[in-house]
Amino acid sequence: MRCALFALLWARRDQVCSKDEIAAAVWPEYQEEIYDYQIESLVKRLRAKLEPNPAEPALLLSAAGRGYRLAGGR
Repeated sequence: MRCALFALLWARRDQVCSKDEIAAAVWPEYQEEIYDYQIESLVKRLRAKLEPNPAEPALLLSAAGRGYRLAGGR
């Protein structure tokens, strides 16, 4: 699951991915049954792997009310 999330964020670096887009990429078989807490938990686990300090994310950023984005130029 983390791999699918990372792949989506990497493909769309510096662009906000909505929670709906994340749900569709990570759990395509459960389109309407994915809750925010599931996405937030997945993001938390990915941050734990990517970020030097997950409590202060610099790579995997939240876009309040919109979704998440992976920082980093091409």
